[in-house]
Amino acid sequence: MVQPDKKIAIPTKAWYLSLFGLISIAVYLILHRGLWEASLNDLDSLSHYNISRYSWRHTHLFFNSWGKPFFTLVSSPFSQLGYIGIQFYNILACLVTSYCAGMILGQSHKKWAWLAIVLTGMQTVMLNVAVTGLTEPTFAMVLSLGIGLIVTNRNISGAIILSFLPYCRTEGFYILAIIFIWLLFTNKWKYILFLAFGTLVYSLAAKLLIGNNNWLIGEYGAPLESYNPYGHGKWDHFIGNLYRTNGIINVVLIIPGLIFWTLKLTKRFKFSNLLNSFSICLSIILLFYTIHTISWATGTHGSAGMIRVMASVAPMFGVCTSFGIIYV
Repeated sequence: MVQPDKKIAIPTKAWYLSLFGLISIAVYLILHRGLWEASLNDLDSLSHYNISRYSWRHTHLFFNSWGKPFFTLVSSPFSQLGYIGIQFYNILACLVTSYCAGMILGQSHKKWAWLAIVLTGMQTVMLNVAVTGLTEPTFAMVLSLGIGLIVTNRNISGAIILSFLPYCRTEGFYILAIIFIWLLFTNKWKYILFLAFGTLVYSLAAKLLIGNNNWLIGEYGAPLESYNPYGHGKWDHFIGNLYRTNGIINVVLIIPGLIFWTLKLTKRFKFSNLLNSFSICLSIILLFYTIHTISWATGTHGSAGMIRVMASVAPMFGVCTSFGIIYV
């Protein structure tokens, strides 16, 4: 019996635009030598690289909380090639992050997915951290991938990916609280337990590989320091530097999205509108900025007031900005 021919998926215009956006970002990063050379003067970048590179010789480095365990794990194969290896890893992470931003937006506005890709990848702060050894690109990648999987109903995979967020950057513990609430009120509460997967894996691995039965409490359970060796700054430090981190285009164009979202809630309030992709992305942005603003203004929790940390939520900003353009 002759089987009917299967339909071949023909790439759409939006697909080609998305591919073009990713290639453009990659070419810009590879050719922009100034960014590559500047990262060599970043001590944090070099320190993360050294932890990543030598983790294969010293197993305990895989569990070093300052080095960020999950970042160390996924970047270590690249860092064996030298500093240029970890730079290429972060470029790859930024490209994946941009693609995942498109996946999040594409769930509700498929033909506009390419826009979120471009608006994420071309943010100033993303371009600056893409060719370093820093952890922000990995955090952004895990965050956007996890949310992208959940909004496309691959809930278990998404929750498991997000469970490793705290081990990319410690702000991940706070972000998981929002994800917990999001899953609870979107009737996906049965996937909440998977948010603990990463913690269980690392706790068990620490016990088996380095003989530490109290790794989680020892590395992350200490009280937050009230003294900050970096000092403190103004309350508007991060908000005042939005144009430097996310770019003037993103800052201006996110406003229509906020207005439309507010009007939609005011005109015909539906609780479900508080749980859509725009809302979860906006909530994460607001929480992240609030955490760092309070830490820097009060001089607590070790904040150094570095605006580069906002690359961690760049894909959320790209998605929200895209909504703003769509609604204009």
